[in-house]
Amino acid sequence: MVPLIIILVIAVVVLSQAIKIVPSDQIYIRTRLGQPLGPMAPGLNFVAPFIDSIAARYQRTKTVNISGTFASSDNDNVAVELEARYSILDAAKTFQNIPDVDQAVRTLLETVVRNEAARRKGDDFRFERQSVEAEVMRAFNDAGAQFGVQLTEVTSGSRTKF
Repeated sequence: MVPLIIILVIAVVVLSQAIKIVPSDQIYIRTRLGQPLGPMAPGLNFVAPFIDSIAARYQRTKTVNISGTFASSDNDNVAVELEARYSILDAAKTFQNIPDVDQAVRTLLETVVRNEAARRKGDDFRFERQSVEAEVMRAFNDAGAQFGVQLTEVTSGSRTKF
């Protein structure tokens, strides 16, 4: 009786390690013995117990906020508060290149906004809000493509003085 219980417990442990359920709004990166195999499909997935592991979990879409004061081309300080929604398009690239996705997106977004502010005069930056948002999105997506990340929406916050 005791050996049967031990075998049953081992079978339950192995089975629980072999089944992974990936929510539809997330991306899991599977590795086999430390080598990335790529993203898992949403839903029920079977993995090799104790050989495969989940190395990273990402939200498919996420929102990041930045706020700060940036210098324009005429040395005017422009207060900016942006909310940006981004998606992970290529989770394998993201996993290989970015250890902290939120921080990397925030840093890249701040750099793009800083560059855009430096290209424009302060009044132009303030009053051409839609073109600034479109240019920030375009520049971010050009740079973020190598990391598998893309902005899907950029909106200015309530305190932004575009």
